Amino acid sequence: MNKLYLILLVATFLFVTNLFAESTDNKGNDQPIFTVAILSDLHNQQDLISGSIENVRLRGTVINTIERIKKEENIDLLVMNGDYTSDVSIPKSNWERVRELMHEASLEAFQDDAKNKPVLYINGNHDYEVGKDVWQGEGSANYNAGDFYTFPMKTNVGELDEKDCFYEKTLDGKYDLLAAFHYVINGFDFVCLNTGKFLYQSAINYQYSIESVTWCKNKLEEICKDDPDKTIFFMAHFPFADSKSIHVHGNKGLNPVESTVLLKSTLTKYRNLIYIYGHDHGGDNAYIRTETAQRVTQYDSNGNWYVETDQNESGTLFCIKDLCNKYLGYGDSNINLLENENICTVSSVNNGMFNIKINDGITPHLYFSTGSKMFSVNREAKDLFLYEIVSTDGGESKATQVSSVEDGKQYLIVFKDNEEYHALTNEKNGKSGADRRLKSVVVSVSGTDATYFDSNLGDDYSAIWTIAGKERGTKSFCSSFAGSMRYYGSTIDEYASIRNSRLIQTLIVYVYKDRVVLQMKNYGETGLLNGITIAETPAPFISERLVSNTGVDYKFAVASENEQEGTVKSSHETGSQKENTKITVTAKALDGFVFEKWINEKGDLLSTENPYAFSLTRDTAIYARFKKVEIPQPVHYDFILIPPTEIVGSVSSKPDPGRLEERTTITVTATPKSGFVFDKWVNGNNITLSTQNPYRFSLTGDMIVYAEFKENQNPGPVYYDFVIIPPTGTVGTVSSYPGPGHWAERTRITVTATPQEGFVFEKWTNGLNETLSTQNPYSFILDETNALIYANFKSAEIDTGVEDIRTGSPTVSVRDHMLHVDNICAGSKIVVMDMAGRILSTNESKDDYIRMPLSEKQIYIVKVTYLKTDWIFKVIG
Repeated sequence: MNKLYLILLVATFLFVTNLFAESTDNKGNDQPIFTVAILSDLHNQQDLISGSIENVRLRGTVINTIERIKKEENIDLLVMNGDYTSDVSIPKSNWERVRELMHEASLEAFQDDAKNKPVLYINGNHDYEVGKDVWQGEGSANYNAGDFYTFPMKTNVGELDEKDCFYEKTLDGKYDLLAAFHYVINGFDFVCLNTGKFLYQSAINYQYSIESVTWCKNKLEEICKDDPDKTIFFMAHFPFADSKSIHVHGNKGLNPVESTVLLKSTLTKYRNLIYIYGHDHGGDNAYIRTETAQRVTQYDSNGNWYVETDQNESGTLFCIKDLCNKYLGYGDSNINLLENENICTVSSVNNGMFNIKINDGITPHLYFSTGSKMFSVNREAKDLFLYEIVSTDGGESKATQVSSVEDGKQYLIVFKDNEEYHALTNEKNGKSGADRRLKSVVVSVSGTDATYFDSNLGDDYSAIWTIAGKERGTKSFCSSFAGSMRYYGSTIDEYASIRNSRLIQTLIVYVYKDRVVLQMKNYGETGLLNGITIAETPAPFISERLVSNTGVDYKFAVASENEQEGTVKSSHETGSQKENTKITVTAKALDGFVFEKWINEKGDLLSTENPYAFSLTRDTAIYARFKKVEIPQPVHYDFILIPPTEIVGSVSSKPDPGRLEERTTITVTATPKSGFVFDKWVNGNNITLSTQNPYRFSLTGDMIVYAEFKENQNPGPVYYDFVIIPPTGTVGTVSSYPGPGHWAERTRITVTATPQEGFVFEKWTNGLNETLSTQNPYSFILDETNALIYANFKSAEIDTGVEDIRTGSPTVSVRDHMLHVDNICAGSKIVVMDMAGRILSTNESKDDYIRMPLSEKQIYIVKVTYLKTDWIFKVIG
C-alpha cells in the first residue's frame, strides 16, 4: 500500500473519532430518556440449528453482541429485526429450540436489576423457510416459523389488544400470520410491519401486503391524531429501494408495487418517524465505515431524498435518466444506474457551467478523472457543461450550450479536459463496487454548439440524458440501517463463518429530550481491514427535535368471578397504574374447585398460567375463573402401522398397533432388507413425520404410520447370522470353524458332524430342508442359502422296525401369533429355538398336528423330529 495513502486513512479515522467525541461533549452530560438496541439478520443457520436438538445453538456473533450491549449500555428495549434462521430446513422442535435460545440470550442484554426486559421480534424474509421441506423452496411450510408472538413476545412484552394487531391468512390457507402490530414501550410507539403472506410463499418476493400497510397507515393516524410530531419508531425488515448505500445489483429494496408506494407516502406525513430496516447486508456498501449517516436516508414530504438548501447551495432538484430509463445515481459504493428514481441537485456556477450532486453521502458530486477519462463520484465537484439536444439524424445529434435547465429536455453532460470535450455515457467500465465508473465519449464542440455521434445505434449505450425537474419537499421521516450479525460478500469478509464473522454491527438508538441519536456500534474488528477503514465508533447521526411520546396511566382491576369458588390476590393495588407496570396476579381455589383461567370483562381468555404475570399496556380488568374438580376420562386413539412390501423391509412398534390411550409414547422401528435403506416415516396423508429410525412420538390423535424405503445406492458389505441347529443329543454332535455368529458374506466356514454310537452321518441340509452336501467335514462359502445349517444322522442298523405312516413332509406356518405344525405323526417332537439356537419351548404331538403360542414377533427356528429324522424350518412369528 502507498505510504501516503495509509497516512491519509489513519488521519481520516482519527478525525472522525475526535469529531464524534466533540459532538457528544458539546451536548453536555444529559442522559438518554430511552435507549434501544437493534440486532438484525442473525442467520443462525446450517449445522448450528440442524441435527440433534441437543446441539442446537446460536451464532457466536449474537452471543458476543449481547454481552457487549450489557457491558456498555443500559437499554430499555431490545429489537430483533428478522432473519433469525436460514440456509437449512429443520424440524419444528429444532426451530422451537432456536426460539427458546434467542429468548434466553436476549434477556441477557439488559442489566440484571432491570424491572422490565422487553424484546420485540420483527420477521425477516428467510424466517419461514426453515419450516419447509426444501430450504429456499416456494409454497407451504410444515409449521409457522415466523411465530414469535405466542412465544416469547406475548408473555415477555404483553398480550396485544385486538386493535393493536393485524393478522393475514397465508396464500395456502394454513396459517394466520401476525402481519403488523403495535406496542407502546416506555411511552414510545413502535409500529411493526412483519414479512407476511408473500414472504411466506417465497423469500425473494420483497413486498408487504396492501392490507397490512393499510393497517399501519390507520394505526399511525390513530397514534398521531392529537400530536403529528410524536417520535415514532417504525420497524420493518426491508429497506426502500432508494435507501442510501443500498446494494442495487442485489435488488435488496422493496419491490415497486402498490403497497410500497402506499407505505412511503404514509411515512412522509410524519417528520419525526424513524424507519429501521435490515436485510441488505451483502457487499462493500452494506457495512458502516466511519459515519452512521452512510446508511441513514433523510426523506422529504414527496418521498424523495431530502436536500438541505443553504447559502452554498441553491441548486434545483432533478432526476437524470438515460435512454433505457435508468436513473443516474449512487449505488454499491460508486456511481451507478438505478431502477428507481434518484434525486440530483443541479447547481449553476461561474461562466454558465454546472455542478451536479447525485447523492447526499460523503462523495456526493459527479466527477471526471482526467487520467482514466471516466466519470465517478467524489467529494470534489467538477464544473460541467450542459448541451441541449436540438436535433438527431441517425447516429448524429446536434446540441447547443445552455445556462439553465429546462424540465424534460435531453442533454449532453460534458467536461472539458484541455482541448477535448468528454460527454458522460451510460456505459459502465465493467467493474463493481468502488471501482465502477461510467465511460465518456469525445464530442465535437465549436463555440456553443456540440455534435455527438453514436457509432453503434444497435446497443443501449448513449451520451444522451433526459433531465426532469422534481419539486423540493419539506423535511420528513428518515430511515436507518440496523446493522447485521452476518455481513457477506465483502472485501473484508467474503463469506462469514456460520459461527462468527469479522464485521459485526448493531444500531443503538439514544432518545434525549431534544434529539434522537442513531449510533452504529462495531462489535467486530475495526481499524484498517484489507485497505478499508472501519471506525471503532462511527460518527453518530443526530436528529434534532422536541421529543414527545405516548406516556399514559391505565386502570387496573382484578377479582374472582365467583368468590364461592376461589379468591385472588395481586402484586399491585387496583386503580391507576403506570404504563408497562409488571403485575402478577394469583388465584387460590377453594375445596372442591380448581383454577381454570384468567378472563377479561368480555369473558375472553387472557391466560391459563397461575400465577399470571403481565405488563400493563391498556385499561385492564381481569377475573379468575374456577371450575369443579372432575375426574378426567381417558381418551383413546387408533394407531395403525402399515407393513411395507416384504421385499424392501419390515416394521415393528412398541407398543403394538391398536387403540391406545392418548399421549402414549410409541416407538416405531424400520428394518430394511438387503439392498435397501430406510428413507422416512409418513402419515396417512403422505406427509413426512420424521427421518429418524427408530422414531419416537406421543399419540395425540388417530395415527397412520408407514415406513418408506429406498434402494441402497452405496451398499456396504452384507452380513448373515450363521446358525447351526443342534441335532438330538442321542444321535450326534456338530461343530464349526468359525463358530456361529454374525459373519460377512463369502466367509469360509467348515462344519463337522460327529455321530454317536449306533448312528452314521447322512447329509447337511439348510433351513428349507434342501440338501447342501454329504461331505463331512463340509467347507463352504457363506451366503443366504447356507446361513442356517443342520446335520442329518441315521441309524447304523439296516432296519429300524418302525413304520412311518406320514404321507409327506411336515408343514409349518404362523397365524395370529400361533405356530401351526401339520402333517406330522403322533409322537413327533417339536423344538422351537431363536436365531442363536437357544431352545424356547419343547412339545410332543398327540395327533397329526400341534398348535403352540409364540410370545413375540421375531424369527424362530422350528425342528420337527420323528423317529430318527429331523426337519428344520425358519418362520417369522
